[in-house]
Amino acid sequence: MSLEAQYQREVNRALDADRNTRKKGLQKLLESLPWDKKSTKAELIKFVEDHLLKLCIAGISDQVEKCREYSLKILKSYFGLLSKKSPVAPDVLQSLLQALYARVNDNPFPETAEELRLLVLELLVIVFHRIKPLLKDSAPQGDDAQEPASLFPLYREDLERLVVAMAKALGDNFPAVKRATAELVVLMCASKAMRIILRSHSKTLVRALIANINHQHSKTRSVSLQAIVSLLLVLQSQDSFVSLWKESVYPALQRLLSDRTPSVRKDM
Repeated sequence: MSLEAQYQREVNRALDADRNTRKKGLQKLLESLPWDKKSTKAELIKFVEDHLLKLCIAGISDQVEKCREYSLKILKSYFGLLSKKSPVAPDVLQSLLQALYARVNDNPFPETAEELRLLVLELLVIVFHRIKPLLKDSAPQGDDAQEPASLFPLYREDLERLVVAMAKALGDNFPAVKRATAELVVLMCASKAMRIILRSHSKTLVRALIANINHQHSKTRSVSLQAIVSLLLVLQSQDSFVSLWKESVYPALQRLLSDRTPSVRKDM
């Protein structure tokens, strides 16, 4: 029996207007689909793409917390099935990006559950890994060019909004969310196409990260420091670098010279 035939009832339940029916359908899909079975991997990827992606992207903002949780976990499991070269449609990535940053782009956060905010940030890291190769620095030249043109114009507005949301997420009280956001900053700084966006929001990001280098958890201090350094490298040829360094970064970094954790002092 095909996966479609086997799970169509649960798909219908996951789309139901009744919150409990919807929750049970999503739960059954998450817990019963053969995520670890290699022999049905290709069929499962197609089943998720045909029947669950749109449903789960909408589920990220469901009124029911458990529905949001199951939707996020199904999406994370889907990306876990894919190889690095497996294609994901650009419009799907864009819809997912929009749905995810909308959960952390305000204060208080639209996503009220801290564990789900962490899932949101973890998925944003996964999605940006997928988008990053599409943000090429320039369009191909000549009739024989093999590389596709950059999709940066398609994603630019959403990436700008994502960066604004990240500045807010860095202020999350949940340390794991702070760390996941700082890791996303580091990842973005490695993309040349992202530099124009990061430069325009650098002060806000750096100040949010500086607040986190005093955090009680050494892991949070360490990854926040790495993110600050990554942003400074993006800014190093800009006029704003010197003022940001003198006014904010240097005084904060001096305090880390005597940090109680050797790994943090080593990062310094």
